[in-house]
Amino acid sequence: FRLDLTLVDLSARDPSGLGLNLPRLEAEAYMHAPHHWVLAAPRGLTFVRPEGGPVTVSGRMIHASARSLDSRPPAISIEGFGLRFDPAPSARPFSVASAERAQFHLRPGPGGQGAILVKVDGGRATPGTVAGALAGSAPFEFVWDSLVAHADRVTGPSVGPALASWRAAGGRLDVREAHLTTAASGVAAGSGAWLSLAPDGALEGRLPLAANGQGPSGVLELTSGRIRLGGADLGPAPRLP
Repeated sequence: FRLDLTLVDLSARDPSGLGLNLPRLEAEAYMHAPHHWVLAAPRGLTFVRPEGGPVTVSGRMIHASARSLDSRPPAISIEGFGLRFDPAPSARPFSVASAERAQFHLRPGPGGQGAILVKVDGGRATPGTVAGALAGSAPFEFVWDSLVAHADRVTGPSVGPALASWRAAGGRLDVREAHLTTAASGVAAGSGAWLSLAPDGALEGRLPLAANGQGPSGVLELTSGRIRLGGADLGPAPRLP
């Protein structure tokens, strides 16, 4: 009554350079629900950033579920415990060095919308990154909850054309909740926070920040491929394929 699938040395690449490597992927679905899969990566994984390079993710447990695969977007959840994020020696730093728990959830919504929720508990930031500038060396918690306008327009033969189609349709992320907190300070995005894609694929937008304790405040701006807070340049803006 179940479908079981095990893939060894799985490697997937997109023409943009985005990639994923898994030494072992285990998947299972019930015969009566072949569009709902649960998955596990018992030996971790490596994701490849088109410009930033590969990052190896290891942990006590990394698992996921995927359903409604014919929806745009599909319903996907990924969760990991005791995680470490290790960029390759030649790769750019990754904002999160480790996390006790990390979650990613993507859901379809009405009217072609989608929703994205990201949560990190017990995170440690990498010095010299945006997360490092906001959290310092203290453990942090992070929440990102946003609606995706025109999520049904993310369609195409590969990631780059799909995102270009979304941008052309007016796609953007409207932030419902976003905050990063430590034991001593915190910073949260205020009303009117949004992100979209520039023609070159870089994230652009404005995130008004309100501080608690010693956290920074002001407007975090993503423009011209850079991230700026006040007069400080925090580094390159994330760039999607």
